[in-house]
Amino acid sequence: MGIQVYPGNIPVPSPAKPPPKFVTRVTPFELTTGLYHWATCLFIVALVCSQLLGAVWDSQTTTRHLLYGRSPTLGPSQIVGINDVPYPDRVVACVRRGNSYEPKLVSSLLAAPGVSAILEDSTGTGVHGYRLRQRRVGAVTDSLDSATQIAYESSCRLIANTMNNIFNACLALGYTNLTRDNLRVVDDWDSNNLYMLPNTLPILIMPYWDNAPQARHAVPTWGGDACMFRLQDAYAATGSASKLASFRAVNRSVRFERTMEWLGRPGGRWKNGWYEDLEGVRWYADLTSSAPEAPYFMMFRLFNMRTGKEWDCSNPGDCEAAGKLGRWGDKFISSSKSHKFSSVSIANGTEFGLFLYESDEIRTVRITFDWETLVSNLSVGLVLARWIVGLISLHVGALQGKTQWFSGGIGCVSGAGSFMLLPIVSLPRLKMTLAAFWTVGCRFEGQQSGLADAWFAIYPAIAHLVLIYFSLLNILAKALRRRISDVLFTPTVAAFCLLHYFRMEIAESGWLKGIDGRISTVVFSDEVDKMQMVDYFTTDLAWRMNGRVALIFWLKVAILAVNLLPLVLARSFPMNERHSEMDLNGVEKALALCARHVGGLGQSLTYIVVEQVEATYKIALVNSYELIRMGYLVFGDKYLMTFDEWDLLSSMAPSKAFVHFWNHRVLVWKLRPVAVDCHAEIAGGRALQWIQPQMWRLDDPRLQQVRWWQVSACSIQC
Repeated sequence: MGIQVYPGNIPVPSPAKPPPKFVTRVTPFELTTGLYHWATCLFIVALVCSQLLGAVWDSQTTTRHLLYGRSPTLGPSQIVGINDVPYPDRVVACVRRGNSYEPKLVSSLLAAPGVSAILEDSTGTGVHGYRLRQRRVGAVTDSLDSATQIAYESSCRLIANTMNNIFNACLALGYTNLTRDNLRVVDDWDSNNLYMLPNTLPILIMPYWDNAPQARHAVPTWGGDACMFRLQDAYAATGSASKLASFRAVNRSVRFERTMEWLGRPGGRWKNGWYEDLEGVRWYADLTSSAPEAPYFMMFRLFNMRTGKEWDCSNPGDCEAAGKLGRWGDKFISSSKSHKFSSVSIANGTEFGLFLYESDEIRTVRITFDWETLVSNLSVGLVLARWIVGLISLHVGALQGKTQWFSGGIGCVSGAGSFMLLPIVSLPRLKMTLAAFWTVGCRFEGQQSGLADAWFAIYPAIAHLVLIYFSLLNILAKALRRRISDVLFTPTVAAFCLLHYFRMEIAESGWLKGIDGRISTVVFSDEVDKMQMVDYFTTDLAWRMNGRVALIFWLKVAILAVNLLPLVLARSFPMNERHSEMDLNGVEKALALCARHVGGLGQSLTYIVVEQVEATYKIALVNSYELIRMGYLVFGDKYLMTFDEWDLLSSMAPSKAFVHFWNHRVLVWKLRPVAVDCHAEIAGGRALQWIQPQMWRLDDPRLQQVRWWQVSACSIQC
């Protein structure tokens, strides 16, 4: 903001010469900057339109190759992350209640010793349970998320009805002497306490991560080992009576041989489902693959638990599991289907061992379109429409030689009511907008992956939140009487979009402590349904929504904080003394403002001044950018009106041929040319004919002569 002064020695105004050609008046840098702002605006328009398309196009399908961990043939190493660990507050038991079975976290059963967990052995001689490992920090809860609860209720019912066929399949794999009465567990990896869980099915459900609807399963044996398998398809979802109730597992001999071979620790024995080597180190082990060939030679066998018969898997593609469904809140549903997968999980309970997961995954994400999305997008659409009209007006004026070139950033809408009210009208959708923002940059595994992978939700939410943030900065700058630059708007949008676009590369980079390429969901569906917007500011919800990943969290906070610097570094306009008169002239008096003291986003040389030496004569003009900022445009090169008046005029234009709008009026200032030789910016300017505006009807012949799209901007004389 400032004053551009042209030197003296200029004669009294005379008719202007034709302005120089556009290409000679605009530098390549200025033109590039203008295109840069156009690209930003149109990019955000495309994002908003893509979200509106969600009313009819509500899903996205992607195919990608997943590889986590490393080949087990390379030997044991430190495992990143805590997936697959059998924590008591992760694993599930099917507990009988009346005539049915319901899923319960084993931690909730162990919390009631003597009632739901009976100590059977404390000497360490008992080997017929399954050993667990206590979670030292970050315990989740002793209850399942409702979506997971529903999935495992269906699974427990089907397990109870097919238990005999499950036993027979384990026998076919080579396991003998299975426990058939109740489930037994050892409560920690170094504990001797063996607990019997009464009224339970003798099968342990071990989700891959907290509240995961997919799991591996184990039936302990009296000999110390455990039959390891996966119950899938009909076991994994409700309403699936027609699906195959599948049992997939490798032979006992394959599992035992590969475990000892890859660990390089032969000669041990199995106790409580874990392999104990000659040094006394304990290892839990599970492995499977859909490929029969090298390098692993560990293809699963498939049994139908409804009939008890084994399927022919000579063609591995015929034996693949159906897609897995997941839900996060009431708006995001995801499904994934794996092809050509291999999975190895052998570890000692301290994140050391062998881990591999490799698969070709087809993933589909669906989002529910609702009225909140429509309202918030319409509010953003009003801001973008105002920005586009402002850009058109500025650049048409420059092309016509009426004004100098202004690139036109988001500061163009600084005075727009739609921009200043954006935080308020966005409130119905703001809860999910914040959820999407704190998901940015995170490659989630689990329920929240439905949101992270929904690009038509994430990227529009980024643009929406940044617009809200800059609207708040604009309001704050006005309240503090400061003018701040809008130059950081586009880099901020781009930074967040790139952060999310490269989320997989970031997760696999090794920069994130404890992350092997997947970030575990911490905020589950139940909490999403219950959370309130205020929770983001009064609890650690934002931190947990970000997966508790410090680097990504603080990077996003830093990007937002950088945008505060222009506000902090700007100086407030001086306050005028009471009863003092402001030096207002011409257009400023007509519009009842002082252009240089209009705070908010957007900076420019507010005034263009030409001082005459040979006479006491001065011409001062408010430049075209400030005119657009304050909410005014030039209509038909003859009239000045507000954007709101032009909105009314343009919206009525399509129907004026068959409807007579005699009762609609707009406020108009008539303009006259300003001519000063040798100065194109002045020569293209305009001045008000009268300070007082006139109220014209829409059918006024003077307005009818101008097409509604004939808008521009130019400097207006003060």
